[in-house]
Amino acid sequence: MCSLLDLPIELLLHILLIMPFDDILKCKRICKRINQIVSDDTQLQYQIKLGFNGMVDNANPNCTLPTIERLKRMSMYEDMWRAAPKKDYYEVQFDGQDVWEFSRNVLAQARRSRDLVFVQLPSIIRQTEQKRWEISDVGFQIRDFTMDPDQDLLVILEIQTNNYTVHLRSLTNGKIHSHASNPSLRWRDTDSMWADKIRIAGDYVALAFHPLRPTTPHDLVIWNWKTGNVHLAIYGWFLYVYSFLTVDLVIVLEVNEIQQPVALRVISLSSPSPDIKKIDDVAYVCRFILPKMQSEYIPGYMDIRSEPSPNPPSVYDPKMPFYTDTDKRMFLFTIAALDDFNCLMISGAHLMRHLRSPRTESNQHEVTWDKWGPEGCHHFTHMDDFDETWLCNVHGTRFVTPSLGLDDAGFHLFDCNQFSGRDISQSGGYRGDSDQWYLHSDAESGEHDHAYQEQLHTHMPVRQLSLFDEDTRNKHQAAMLSDDNIVLVGIDDTHATTVFRVIRR
Repeated sequence: MCSLLDLPIELLLHILLIMPFDDILKCKRICKRINQIVSDDTQLQYQIKLGFNGMVDNANPNCTLPTIERLKRMSMYEDMWRAAPKKDYYEVQFDGQDVWEFSRNVLAQARRSRDLVFVQLPSIIRQTEQKRWEISDVGFQIRDFTMDPDQDLLVILEIQTNNYTVHLRSLTNGKIHSHASNPSLRWRDTDSMWADKIRIAGDYVALAFHPLRPTTPHDLVIWNWKTGNVHLAIYGWFLYVYSFLTVDLVIVLEVNEIQQPVALRVISLSSPSPDIKKIDDVAYVCRFILPKMQSEYIPGYMDIRSEPSPNPPSVYDPKMPFYTDTDKRMFLFTIAALDDFNCLMISGAHLMRHLRSPRTESNQHEVTWDKWGPEGCHHFTHMDDFDETWLCNVHGTRFVTPSLGLDDAGFHLFDCNQFSGRDISQSGGYRGDSDQWYLHSDAESGEHDHAYQEQLHTHMPVRQLSLFDEDTRNKHQAAMLSDDNIVLVGIDDTHATTVFRVIRR
């Protein structure tokens, strides 16, 4: 009988290359020969590092970087995020204090409500330098905007009387986007409503509409921005609490009659459903049931955050050797009432495992909290430092929040990647040079947490790094993340400017 070790090395390498990275590590422990083969092969080393860091290779055929260069940049990325950030930064300043955005390493801010200013930050991964450009007078008043640099897509929300128009422009020059059949997207007359939470995923652009009257439900509309057609339109409560799970799945909060969170509902975008429907009447792929809340606990604020939004590999920037594995992103679900914050860090990989598991009855199925929550989440309570401003403070498996204490400045960085900081060669314990990170393992809701009917026990490990600055003049009102940058946001009221402090890595 032929054993694995009797195979020609070419065939053995081929088998190893199609394995998941954690299985490759198990094979290394079989014998010295396989361990040596894995250690000597650049492609296998690259594949292991991708897996450990929650990344995927850039499959765009226009990305022609050799594997040895991709491995080199992957090692730089790994070392950068393992080490504690330096207490050193450089500043990027914008005139005015209008809305800002941060996506795929591009900072942007509206100026005088009609202009947009952009700064591409330096990137170790892309090997790019800082670049600044402007789009002057877009032709209307800017209510909000977002962007997808990979698709050269700039989405701008225009305020009109009882109506909102979504404009599709080129991020490079501000002209109508070449792939958009219609230059703008419109929704029905929305009397006394306001809109925000614009999100992009591949061919889709989504926008949530909020009524000013508390008795009127919210709308969530998702367009195919290339065709200009409405793909999904639903109404209900708190529908601004949503995120793209994949390029064809959206996850939406479901609430009960007293507006408490009940479940996270996953809806497929595989076929168009342009007529507006109540959320209860829309077929779902899965419902992830949330823990029951106390009847008197009525949330005043809820949100779910996750970046970067998923994109098909064909639109990836060819300068990027690898990308965040969007199936392994973290989703930060926040519930607040008065000064009481409850946050769930939810593993996207855990959600995807349940979605891909065999189903025995129908296409619609439910997963109770005890089946997915304890192992797939980490629960925080009373996070006084949490910021309610919508911005990109979640990226991949990490999120960052500024320290809002009276006596210090700085930020807290959290990472729920289960492999971050571990020694790849040992596939085991944490490296000694990661001792500036603090590991949270099991978490449970405390005696002062009055949100839930029962005490929550969650077991997903999370690492935390806190960096403080004794100079309180450096306090920040927000913090943001990208693949290779941490950006702290401050306001200079004296000079009416927004100051973005980019941590040197």
